[in-house]
Amino acid sequence: MQTGGHDGSARTLAAPRGAGPAPDLLAELTLCADADSLGLARLATLHVAGLLGVPVGRLAELRLAVNEACALLFHAPASAVAEGVGAAAFLHLRFERQRGRLCITVRGSAPYRSPHPEEIGWILLRALVDEVRMDTAGGITTLTLCEPLPQPPR
Repeated sequence: MQTGGHDGSARTLAAPRGAGPAPDLLAELTLCADADSLGLARLATLHVAGLLGVPVGRLAELRLAVNEACALLFHAPASAVAEGVGAAAFLHLRFERQRGRLCITVRGSAPYRSPHPEEIGWILLRALVDEVRMDTAGGITTLTLCEPLPQPPR
């Protein structure tokens, strides 16, 4: 099943039967990189994780982690804007099931500077999800948040 927004930028795909070595794509979204779009990113996170059986307490933490990951990419300090370095125009979110984990990827233009490991945003991300990775290449930063999925009942 495939659905799209009016501009075709959002789609949700049914997960294929039988998880193989390739990740199962669950959803992709492209959002404007602004505070008004954070609600959609958080809602998508709640929906996808809820469908996968993530416990309610973990849903709130994943929602907050995605919020923080998006904010890290679209906030540019006033000094950066004055220098002509703006925040990302769009954010791309991808939700995948990979080897028993939910992996959420947030991509956007590289921030003015990478977060320092001791900054509150980075500390918060590390506390909220099992695994956090950040890669920057070609002016694009990718934050990947991975969380183990609950085992299905036997």
